Amino acid sequence: MKKRNHKNGFAKKLLGMSVLQYIVSSGVLILIASICLISGMRSEAIDGLASMAKTIQITIDSMDTGDYAINEGNELIKGNMNVTGEKELLDTLAKESGNEITYFYGDTRVATTIKNKDGSAIIGTKASDKVVQKVLKEGNTYTDYNIKINEKPYYAYYMPLKNADGSIVGMLFVGKECSDINAFIRSKIETILMFAVAMVIAFSIASFFIAKLFANGIVLVKGALTDLERGELKIEVNDKLLNKKDEIGEIARALNNVIIRFKSVIGILNQSCDTLLVEGEGLESLATQSSKTSEDISIAIDEIAKGAVTQASDIESATLNVANMGSLIEKITGDIESLNIITEAVLETENEANNNMNELSESNVNTTNAINRIAANIEKTDNSVQKIGEALKLITNIADETNLLSLNASIEAARAGEAGRGFSVVAAQIQKLAEESNASAKKIDDILKMLAEDSKASIRVMNEVQQNVKEQEEKLNDTKTKITQVSEGIKQCNHNTENINQQAGECNTSRVVVMDVIQNLSALSEENAAATEETTASMEELTATVHVVSEAAQKMQELATTLYDEVKFFKL
Repeated sequence: MKKRNHKNGFAKKLLGMSVLQYIVSSGVLILIASICLISGMRSEAIDGLASMAKTIQITIDSMDTGDYAINEGNELIKGNMNVTGEKELLDTLAKESGNEITYFYGDTRVATTIKNKDGSAIIGTKASDKVVQKVLKEGNTYTDYNIKINEKPYYAYYMPLKNADGSIVGMLFVGKECSDINAFIRSKIETILMFAVAMVIAFSIASFFIAKLFANGIVLVKGALTDLERGELKIEVNDKLLNKKDEIGEIARALNNVIIRFKSVIGILNQSCDTLLVEGEGLESLATQSSKTSEDISIAIDEIAKGAVTQASDIESATLNVANMGSLIEKITGDIESLNIITEAVLETENEANNNMNELSESNVNTTNAINRIAANIEKTDNSVQKIGEALKLITNIADETNLLSLNASIEAARAGEAGRGFSVVAAQIQKLAEESNASAKKIDDILKMLAEDSKASIRVMNEVQQNVKEQEEKLNDTKTKITQVSEGIKQCNHNTENINQQAGECNTSRVVVMDVIQNLSALSEENAAATEETTASMEELTATVHVVSEAAQKMQELATTLYDEVKFFKL
């Protein structure tokens, strides 16, 4: 009976979760459907009102194509047609479409099918400011889902009325009371809600039977797990559960595999416990024997330590003798260093002389460079003189041509007689100007020749200076060579001194090597002594470790016994 209650409880929970899921899903779907329905109905209603407004406008335009105006009785006139007076036409259009119709002139109602409570039309009332701004001022259409007209909410569509010149003179309103459209929307939502409730009930019934089947499988799996909890490994999972293709079948097959593996593991543990008990006894015996061996090794290490102390004393005596040898070598090295100082002073003097010669050589190079720049400038001047000479030749040629032309002009003027006298005077002046140009050109040519000769003379002087500077450079190089030879001699002397110093150094190095060998021997002796101490300490640690191992072996035997008792809980 208890199992039955557990099964029913699980089925109720599963059913509750399914029903809750269906309810939530249905609620969300109803909400989305309602929003879409309301949005669609609103859009469809506005589209219908817009279509009706355009139809009315086309109907009125077909009856009269004139412009809109207002007469003395505040009635709307379109050409010769009295729109306000056509009440029957407006009422018929409103009745057939199920909408209300209003004509505005400016922002004032002048013809409408909307009535007051007493049955009179609401002519003379004004449109709202937002409608006036959108339609009359901006020239656009205006739509609203909840505009108040005569204290009633309407779906509204406003469009501007335009005359032939495009000017906006009024508005056309087509609207429908919100209560009619909202009642239709509510009826559709109620239909959707009833369908959703029916679907939830149907799904709940189906879920109940599915949950019941699912709970039966869970109860069977729970029974197998309860037997496994009591240590019963002889259990077998129901074949029906193993043959299921759903998640319950997968759980049953997994449980069956766990039981098989459990049986194998428990069998191996039983064997391991027996082996562990035997190995624990052998490990304890081995630990006892190792403890005795480590004590014997400690005694031998003490004897080695005594021999290392004697060896260290002998090495210290040899170290003192080698140190005396080092003092003599250091004295020889000091004398050689004094000789090196004198040689270095001579080399410094030679370096100063070389520096002075290098500075003089550098000055000579700077002088050569300056002379080369002067020579280049003179050469540029000579080139410029040649270019001026070429221009002067061109001027002389022009003067000759001008002189020839003036001569020809004089001849032609003489042939012309009295008529050519004035031209003859001009030709004479041109000839005079050409002769003066030739004279000036000759003077400039003489000056240019003098400049050319001066440039050539300057170039010859520059060449002589360059030759002198070159000879001076050769003498400087010769002097530097001789100084270098002197320097080589000094360096050779210094080299010989260094050889002597090197040989003394080699003697000192050999002494140091001997000293290092002795020190190494001393260090080895110290290391041997330290090693024996460390080995002694290690042996002590080893002895302590062997004791720990022995204790661990005893604990391992105890654990093996405990594990063996625990494994007995499972019945194979």
